[in-house]
Amino acid sequence: MRESLRFKGSLRFKELLPIGSVITIVGFVGAFTLPFLPLYLNTAVHASPVRTAVFLFLAAGASVALGSVLARFSDRGGRRRQILLLALCAGVLGYAAYGLTRSYALLLIVAVTFVAASGAGFPQGFALARDLLDKQGSTHAPAVTNALRMLVSLAWVVGPPVAAFVLSGVGFTGFYLTVAAGYALAALIVLRMPRVVSTVAPIEGGGGGMLLPAIAFTLIQCAAALGTLAMSLYVTHDLGGSVNDAGWILAVCAILEIPLMLGMGALTARFPLRRLVIVGTAVGVAYYATVAVAHAGWQVGVAQLLNACFVAAAAGLGISYFQELRPGEAGKATTTFANTQRVSNMLAGPILGLAQGWGYRTAYIAGAVLCAAGLLILVATPARAGAVARPVGDPAG
Repeated sequence: MRESLRFKGSLRFKELLPIGSVITIVGFVGAFTLPFLPLYLNTAVHASPVRTAVFLFLAAGASVALGSVLARFSDRGGRRRQILLLALCAGVLGYAAYGLTRSYALLLIVAVTFVAASGAGFPQGFALARDLLDKQGSTHAPAVTNALRMLVSLAWVVGPPVAAFVLSGVGFTGFYLTVAAGYALAALIVLRMPRVVSTVAPIEGGGGGMLLPAIAFTLIQCAAALGTLAMSLYVTHDLGGSVNDAGWILAVCAILEIPLMLGMGALTARFPLRRLVIVGTAVGVAYYATVAVAHAGWQVGVAQLLNACFVAAAAGLGISYFQELRPGEAGKATTTFANTQRVSNMLAGPILGLAQGWGYRTAYIAGAVLCAAGLLILVATPARAGAVARPVGDPAG
């Protein structure tokens, strides 16, 4: 029997299984914690709305800052595994503290240190996967990355209902200790993994610039976050539907994302990655424009096919797009992508608040404008990146 399954381009799934398991666990704990954090602060910690908003804002900002610092260290000297392990251990300590204390001040300190550091687990997991693919000499890195990102989407389909069940059974103490145990399991898997060093050297000059793509993806993902936040309010207030209607509309999108992410990954073998991201973003503009003029919930439901295509391109291919902008610096590239999502989430709430005065339909008009602006920036961004990457040890041209 062959040692491992092989595809064209030396793709060996046996080597990817541990990091795939870690990414899945990190996806599940994210799907557990993020939806219920405001409820925890409100009901268990008894934080006021202002203190809750301050907590969420500072926690997100600290996650962006610490993730960026850790990313710089992770790209130096093959330290990726150690940085990932550090992030996962920080998650164990941080969420154990969430389970064992109800002091707002102490929780805020934990949030901007341990829990913020644990946020590096997502980008560093994907960066380590990219290092493994580069080591194998795989020609399927974008497709595999998209498949791994699909596991996170699957976690978000299954995770929140399971989290609600756990929470109803054991309360917030047991809930957060369960999350800490998930991080501990992921840390044990990483601890048993061999050290991996990227075989792609950073190119001179740093490769493609990430400033314009980062701005573009912040706008694009802000539109995505705004659309999700506004859905239940839009369906119930503007379209005359029910909360259940909003729920199935969101569920349809989540279910469609999974096969579409695999399909998008397969298309990377035939079309340039940048072109697929641009086309996917254009589909996003069409989605938000369609929802903005909808007059019934079923029309919004049908439009979820467009939304799923948009998410598959932006959230799935976006990781590979940034990684190919910075060959040999997968930690910095993936963290930059993850930070665009965090910043966009911070911006979406205030934009939704402003949109309330003119009706929730305005949120989707704003989403179309944000997506269109991001699309224009992507089109204006020069096409560069991974094609000029060279293996470690090769002489510079």
